Amino acid sequence: MAGYMGVRVHNATVNIDNEEDDKSPTWEFTTEGMTARRTVKIAWSDAFDFCSQMCGAVEHASGNMYDFVQGHLFPYKTRYQNLRATKARIQRFGGSTPAPANADSGHSKLINHSHADVEIDYAPQMWEIEGLVEETFDPSMEYMTHSNRKLYWDAGQADELKTDEAPGVIVHQATWVYTLKRWPHIPSIVTGGSLEGKINEYDVDSLRYNITFPARTLLYIAPDMTETVDYTGHPIHRLTYQLLYKDTEWNKSYKAGSFTPAIIYNADGNQEKTYQEADLRQLFIEEA
Repeated sequence: MAGYMGVRVHNATVNIDNEEDDKSPTWEFTTEGMTARRTVKIAWSDAFDFCSQMCGAVEHASGNMYDFVQGHLFPYKTRYQNLRATKARIQRFGGSTPAPANADSGHSKLINHSHADVEIDYAPQMWEIEGLVEETFDPSMEYMTHSNRKLYWDAGQADELKTDEAPGVIVHQATWVYTLKRWPHIPSIVTGGSLEGKINEYDVDSLRYNITFPARTLLYIAPDMTETVDYTGHPIHRLTYQLLYKDTEWNKSYKAGSFTPAIIYNADGNQEKTYQEADLRQLFIEEA
């Protein structure tokens, strides 16, 4: 876990009394998979806390360590054992009563009911911290014209390639988009700008695709940050990183007469680095 932000994973604890509806649960099957829904009856005064417990949360513990409470695990045994709560909605009963004289300014009505129906939606979860992370990986390629120098049409090296006969090389690339969907704060390493435009000094792991990007193959562009609030008014941040992947390493180039990328050295005998290296693992999370 060295270098990464660590996440300790916990199961949701629901300690509020609720009563399952007679027609609950229900399942829905589509070409994209299966989801489920439960409907429960609950005291109105507990409804909002109950929804919060069902959907989980993530909190900053200390340093680069976080605690993630997963969405509630579907309580009924099925052939699919990875259904987690992703959404909860409250249906109230009755109307509203006038607010008391000491109500907050601007609130003219006070909801006053005995019970509520709460619908909980469950969806498949492929891995434990899927509720925190989204990833996409979009392959692409770059066509690069190679130098014609030191290339020949014959083994005797008498017929050298002309400029307009230079061969092309396909360089495989991709854009890896990594999103922290519900983060309690923005890490200083993200806002400081010290990592932008740099390549990974160490290998970086993709949780979604279960692959490892070798050192010096990822170029970090910049973060995209948005902010919302949860039902208690606390901020929730969505952080999206874009990284360009290049399988030949970013600090290697093609030498005339060779189709194998190589390191370039300067007059001092040191590697000439177009892109500086940094520990990009600090941007990503890993289960502790």
